[in-house]
Amino acid sequence: LGQGAAGGDYTVTATVKTPPGTSSNAVADSVDVTAQTSTPQAAADVANAYAEAVIALRKSNQEERLQAAQRVIQQQLDAFQSSQSRLSPDYASLSLQLRDLQLAGATATGDFVILAPATPPSSPASPKPVKSTMLGLIAGLFFGVVTAFVIGQFDVRVREYREVASILGLNIVGRLPVLTSRGSRGDDLAALSEPEGTFSEALRVLRSNLDWINIDDRLRVLLFSSCLKGEGKTVALCNLAVTLARAGKKVVVIDADLRSPRVHRLFNIGKSPGLTSVALGKISLDAALQSFDRPAEVGVRTVTRPDRPANRQPAWEGSLRILTSGPMPPNPGEVVASQSVAAVLAAVSQLNVDYVLVDVPPLLGFGDVGALVPSVDGLLMVASIRKSRRPILEEGREALGSLPCRKVGVVITGEQSEDSRYAGYSSR
Repeated sequence: LGQGAAGGDYTVTATVKTPPGTSSNAVADSVDVTAQTSTPQAAADVANAYAEAVIALRKSNQEERLQAAQRVIQQQLDAFQSSQSRLSPDYASLSLQLRDLQLAGATATGDFVILAPATPPSSPASPKPVKSTMLGLIAGLFFGVVTAFVIGQFDVRVREYREVASILGLNIVGRLPVLTSRGSRGDDLAALSEPEGTFSEALRVLRSNLDWINIDDRLRVLLFSSCLKGEGKTVALCNLAVTLARAGKKVVVIDADLRSPRVHRLFNIGKSPGLTSVALGKISLDAALQSFDRPAEVGVRTVTRPDRPANRQPAWEGSLRILTSGPMPPNPGEVVASQSVAAVLAAVSQLNVDYVLVDVPPLLGFGDVGALVPSVDGLLMVASIRKSRRPILEEGREALGSLPCRKVGVVITGEQSEDSRYAGYSSR
């Protein structure tokens, strides 16, 4: 970038060109000089002046180098003082080199000549509105598509409940909203603390859907699992158990998640004795089952409404018994896969109950679900809309495909309450 005598800015570029048909590493045989300024004639003058200046500078540098070489050789020749020494071959060779250098200096051209002087262009190089607009549209479209593709590849979140069900390949059995309030101890039994709330209403829809699915009475023992930890399977299971019991069902809850048991915490009961105690033969099944017939045992608050007496407990028409995890074993995977645990599940299924809900570890990363499916009637998955990611769901679908059991469906958790008040009616 430079500035001419008239004050106008100009730019000059020089592009090296190699002979046609040669590689890019070949020696250049020409240089294209391009100048850009405000007027056509000025552009041609700048290009020609630039080319002439470059040639003159190269010629001057070449002449200086040749003159310096001549001086060195002349000094060597001056060292031959006698006439006898000047007859030597060295003197003759130096004299020949000096003549060659003098001839080269007299014919120096800087190795470049102007083949074709620049002429004023017939049309401006810029701006070109039509061309610029087309290039802008093409570039914008290209980068837009690339950006959308990149975002789609890296953004693995799911946007709605239908996407979760589609990836897992399961029917939607229910949709549970985010818990907006908890009990006084922080427990998540909203089915007791807020029996008229949105969460409890969604639980009743889930209960109705299960009743329709279980119309032939062949889904009594159900596993509750999820792809990953923290998706709300234990909260969904325990609240569903309460909802079923309030509707007159005989329900047994089994905490078979020996890696991270939580059922006893939600119901505020002791963890031992439990499943492992029965499996080891330390206690009978009847003695280990803990009855949960009075909601007041949970220690949660009951929502008071103006049209109801204070501290009124919800109706409890059915029964709810709980088999907690029991003492933690050092090898939970082997214990769950043992014949003893399978025998406990078989014994519970023989009881006079309507539903046996079994809490198990997440499907991915553990083999507990695969070990227990031969002992149950079906598997119910729980997936959080907030935590689900497409790669994890796809991996979960592959894992589900290898399990030899009936896949009942999926319960979506973590939705906004205004979006899921009547979510169960949209099951597909």
